[in-house]
Amino acid sequence: MAKHKDIYNDIYRKITNGTFKPGDQLPTGNELCDKYGVSRITAVRAMNDLEAQGMIRKTPGKGTFVRGDRKLSIPVFHLVLPMVMDLFYDQVIRAYTRIMHYNSCIGACFLDKYYTDYTEKLVDYFLESGTRGIALMHSGIQKDIDAIERIVKKIKDVPVIIVQRELPEYDGIQLLVDEEYSGYIAAKHLLELGHKRLAFFGFREGFTSAELRYNGFLKACREAEIPESSLVSVHLEDMTMISSLKKIFFSKNPPTGVVVSSEYEAIFTYELMTSLGLKVPEQLALVTLDGDFYSLSTDVPFTSVEWPGHEIGTALAETFLELDRKPATLEKTPKIRYFKPWLRVRNSCGSETESSRNEIMRRDRQKWLPKLPIG
Repeated sequence: MAKHKDIYNDIYRKITNGTFKPGDQLPTGNELCDKYGVSRITAVRAMNDLEAQGMIRKTPGKGTFVRGDRKLSIPVFHLVLPMVMDLFYDQVIRAYTRIMHYNSCIGACFLDKYYTDYTEKLVDYFLESGTRGIALMHSGIQKDIDAIERIVKKIKDVPVIIVQRELPEYDGIQLLVDEEYSGYIAAKHLLELGHKRLAFFGFREGFTSAELRYNGFLKACREAEIPESSLVSVHLEDMTMISSLKKIFFSKNPPTGVVVSSEYEAIFTYELMTSLGLKVPEQLALVTLDGDFYSLSTDVPFTSVEWPGHEIGTALAETFLELDRKPATLEKTPKIRYFKPWLRVRNSCGSETESSRNEIMRRDRQKWLPKLPIG
C-alpha cells in the first residue's frame, strides 16, 4: 500500500473511533514525517485527502483540526450482484471488499438474483440510508435491461457503475467482460488443435451474452476460413432433442469440437454426449465459456474460459474511491472498459499432461486466489 494511504487510514480510523475528537488538533507535518518515516510531500498528500473527505480543516497559522461540524461516518459503496455461488462473482466480491476495507470504507454487497423489482427497492434503500456509489449488474435479457435503465435514471448525485454486461443507453462508467472474446478464444483453441468441424451449443436469441459469445465463435472460424455451412449451432431449447443430436454427431462428417455457452449447459452436454457413446476428448473436444468450480465435477475436467473477476472487482473499488476523492476525474475516466477473459486448458480438449481432478483443483485454486493489489 502507498505510504500516504497508511497515514490516511490510520488518522481516518482514529477520527471515526473517537481517538481524535471533533476540535482536536492533529500532528504537524514534521511530526507526521517523524512518526511514519515519510517525506513531507507524502504527509501533506495524506492530509489533503482527509481534508477533501471533510474529515479535517486546516487553519493557517494555527494548525490542522478534526472537524466538528459534520456527522462522521464510514463511507459506504453498494454493489448489487445476482448471486455468490459462482467463481466470477466470488472473485469480484473478494477484490472489491478487500480494497474498500484497506481504504477505510465499506464495500457492501447485496444479492438480487436478477429480480429487478427487488433491485429497485434496494436502490431506494441505498439512497435513503446514504451511499457514495452504486454498482449494478443485469441479466442480459431485454426486459431486465429496460428495467435497469429506468432504475439508473432515478439515481441523482451518486456515481453509478455498470458491471459485467453493457447497458446500451447508459453514458456513465461501465466495467465489462469482453464476452465476444470468450467465444473467440474458445473456438480459436479448438481450431489450433486441428478441429475443422465445430459446433456451438446454447445459442439464445435476445440474450446478450449468448449472442456475443456466438459472434466471437464465428469470428474465429472466419479468420480460419472455415465456411459457416460446415458449422453447427444448437439452440438452447434443442439441446434435449436426442434424435436431432444423433443426426449431427453420427453423420459422415460430425463435429469434433464443441463450444458451450455456459458451464451448466456444458455439464449437461457432456453427460448427454457420453450417454450417446461419444468419448470426451477422444471423439469430441469440449470448451465451456464461463468456467466455475463445477468444471472440475465431471470425470474429464473441462477446458474453460475464465472470467476476470479479480480484475473487475479491483477496478470497481478503485474507480469508486477515485471518484469519491476527486469528483472532477469523472470527465477523464473512460466510460467503457473491457476486461478480457482467458483460457484455462484442462483435459476435455486432450491436454498433453493428464492430471487427476484433485491435482487440477489444487493447482487452479492457487490461481483463483492471487494476491490482490491494494489501494
